[in-house]
Amino acid sequence: MALKELYQAYVGENDFWQQVAGACMTAAIGIANEAPGTPNHADRLQWAVKVRDNAKAMAKAMLVDVVKDATIAADVENAPDAQVQSVVDALVDQYAG
Repeated sequence: MALKELYQAYVGENDFWQQVAGACMTAAIGIANEAPGTPNHADRLQWAVKVRDNAKAMAKAMLVDVVKDATIAADVENAPDAQVQSVVDALVDQYAG
């Protein structure tokens, strides 16, 4: 990944930042509908509420970890939605805990 691309991913409201925010919102909707017996559900639900209240803040908090994914890092500007969603989904418990 080019250094300029990395910088642009971390600052400002760009397409990638919005893509991560959308992935957070999608994950939050899924969590709101999951069974209460799901492991770590209470913390996950609190995370989902934080996303609902301010998806931009959560996306910004997660950007550093999302960009660590090799597929995403290879081309941030063209990161596939499915890959971004997969990475965000995998990070939820880390951020919820």
